[in-house]
Amino acid sequence: METRFSDMEDRLIQVEAKLSSIPKLQKQLDVANDEINTLKSENNNRDQYSRMNNLEISGVPYYKGENLFSIFKSICLKIGIEMSDSDIDTIHRVRRFDSGTTVGDNSTGTRNRAPAIIVRFTRRMRKDEVLSGVRARRGLSTADLGLPGAPANLYIGDHLTPTNKQLLKQARELKARDRSSAGGGARRGGGTVLALRRDLRVRRRDEWCAPDLEELWLSVDLGAATTAAARPTRPNSASAHFSLLTKQLNIT
Repeated sequence: METRFSDMEDRLIQVEAKLSSIPKLQKQLDVANDEINTLKSENNNRDQYSRMNNLEISGVPYYKGENLFSIFKSICLKIGIEMSDSDIDTIHRVRRFDSGTTVGDNSTGTRNRAPAIIVRFTRRMRKDEVLSGVRARRGLSTADLGLPGAPANLYIGDHLTPTNKQLLKQARELKARDRSSAGGGARRGGGTVLALRRDLRVRRRDEWCAPDLEELWLSVDLGAATTAAARPTRPNSASAHFSLLTKQLNIT
């Protein structure tokens, strides 16, 4: 009996020793996770920086023997930009890795979710000019390029890393939920996010909001000082905006 108690006591000591090491191991794990996240972030930033001269074009069907440079020049003509051979470093397609990719009938020259086209410019300024032209033009489709088949929308933007693409997707989903949750056909905010540390005291100040404006006011207590942040939308006129704000804030 005495031997059994002695064995149990030894085991209890071993368990206590292992339990006492858990906080230290958890701290080491937290440090390792922080370092891994930092390395991931730095790697993503470097990867994105290496793509700064790149443009990504999605929605262009794949055709055997296609001339990607000719297709891109057609896009540039539609947005009113002249593009020379010296402006382009390289242009090629990249394979999609998302599981939702489906392939259509290649015999007709069409392909659903075709690989995106990556255009690498010799100068970043030229890429920015193309992006500005695309945003001003809006609504480009395959019909604008004279491609056969049913018209399909073209999507042209920065060549983002997979991580940044996921962030963009989440931001769009957040905006869509914000728009759809208003109900009754009403449209809510455009996705503005205010991020503050948890140790700060933040209060929503609805009493500062004008009824005719879509806006959000917050007050943030910073010790002895207090500051306020707002994001009003633009009303019909600047004078009306100023009048509403001065009325709500009792400014004379």
